[in-house]
Amino acid sequence: MRCDNGSASNAISAQIFKSLPTNVKNRIHDKKHYLLHKSYKMLKYNRITLTFLFSLSIGIAFSQPITDFKTMNHVYEDWLDRRGYKGSDCPTMYYKESIDPEIIKSTIQILSEKMTFPLSELYMGENKKPLIITSTERTYLISELNKLKDFAWPSKMFPNSVVVTINDIRKVFSITSKYPETKSAMCSIIYGFSKPIFIRNNTICLYLSQEQYGESNSQSTFSFYKKNGLEWEEYADVFIDFGKEIEEKQKPNEKSTPVSTISNEQLELLSKKIFHAFQNNQLDSFTSLAPNFEDKLIILKMQGVSAPTKEKLPMYKEIYEKSKGVVEEKFKSILNKAKENNIDLSKATFDSFKRQDEELNLSLEGNGKSFINTSLDVFFNYENRKFVINIPEIYNVNNSLKIHLRITLNEVK
Repeated sequence: MRCDNGSASNAISAQIFKSLPTNVKNRIHDKKHYLLHKSYKMLKYNRITLTFLFSLSIGIAFSQPITDFKTMNHVYEDWLDRRGYKGSDCPTMYYKESIDPEIIKSTIQILSEKMTFPLSELYMGENKKPLIITSTERTYLISELNKLKDFAWPSKMFPNSVVVTINDIRKVFSITSKYPETKSAMCSIIYGFSKPIFIRNNTICLYLSQEQYGESNSQSTFSFYKKNGLEWEEYADVFIDFGKEIEEKQKPNEKSTPVSTISNEQLELLSKKIFHAFQNNQLDSFTSLAPNFEDKLIILKMQGVSAPTKEKLPMYKEIYEKSKGVVEEKFKSILNKAKENNIDLSKATFDSFKRQDEELNLSLEGNGKSFINTSLDVFFNYENRKFVINIPEIYNVNNSLKIHLRITLNEVK
C-alpha cells in the first residue's frame, strides 16, 4: 500500500475487512472479522501469503487503492469498490465528521499502559520482533491523539459524499435500509478515519479506520504502519474493536489462564516434516500442513471467535477454494529464497527447533478470551552456515498440527 507523506499530525489505524454487513443481531464483533479483513487485504493488494483464516473478499478483483493521507482518497476508492459490486450503484458516500471520543480515549489508555505491540498478520517484512515504542514517542502520540478531540473533517471531501455528525447516523441508515437487499448491504456504511501520526522521521505512522453498518454496529482497528520504499505496510496491531456484546464478554474474575495444547514432541516431528518438505521439494507434504476450510472453523472456535453465519458460509467457502494456489506460491517462494542464498537444500541437515509461546488477547478492554499462540523456529545447517525457517503460528486441530503460511527463511548471524 503506498502512502503520500503528510505533515506529522493526528491519529490512528488500519483498513477494516471489506465485507457485506450483518444485521444488528449478528453484528460483526471479534477477531474473526479482523483476520478475515486481513485475508481480504492480502488478496486485494496481491500479497503472496495466505493467512490462516478465510481468504475472503467481496471482490477479489478489486484494484489497489493508493493510500494518500493528504486527500484520504483511498477511503473514497474503497467506497467505489463497494458501489461497483454487482451494480450496487450507491448514490452517496457517507463519512464521519470526527472520530468517536471514546475511541480516542481508549487508544490513549492503551498507549499509556503498553509500549510493545504484536506484528500485524499483514506485515510481510523480515523483522519478527514486535514494535516497541519509546517513552518519548508515546508522549508525542498521546499529545497528538488529544488534538483529535477538537478536529473535524470538512464537508464534500469526495465526489458524491456527505459528512455525517453523530445526530445524522439514524437518518443515513433509514435511507439505505430501503434499498434492495444487495444494494442495501453494500451502501449501508459510514466511514470513520483519522489523519496519521508520523514518528521516526515519517517511517512509521499510526492510523484509525472505522466502518459503521448500523446504528449500533461498527468495526474499528488501530494499527501502526511501516514505510517500505514507496509502500506502506500494516506493521503492528494496537487494538481491534468489533463492538462485542456485553453479555459475551468475560468478567475479569472469570478469566482463566490459557494453556498450550501443543507438546514439544509434536513440534519436533512437525519441525522435521517442514524441513524435509523443503529439502525434498515435497509440495504435497507441505500442503497437508495448511488448514482446510473446516480446520479454520475449528481454529476460530479455539480462539474464542464465533463462526460465520450459515448464510455466509457458502460464500466464504467458495472464495477460500479459489485461493488454494497461494499455498504453492508460498512454498516456491521459500525454495527461491534458498536458491538466492546459495543453499542446496538437498545437502542441508536438520539442526534443532525452538518454540515460543505468547498469550494473546485482542479485545479492546482485554476482557475477551485469551489464548496461547505458539510460533516455531526450525534450524538447519548448510556448509558451515546456519539458517532458520520461522513459522509464526501453529494450531492443534484435533491433535493434528496445522501452520500459518507466513513462513520466512533467514540466515542466522
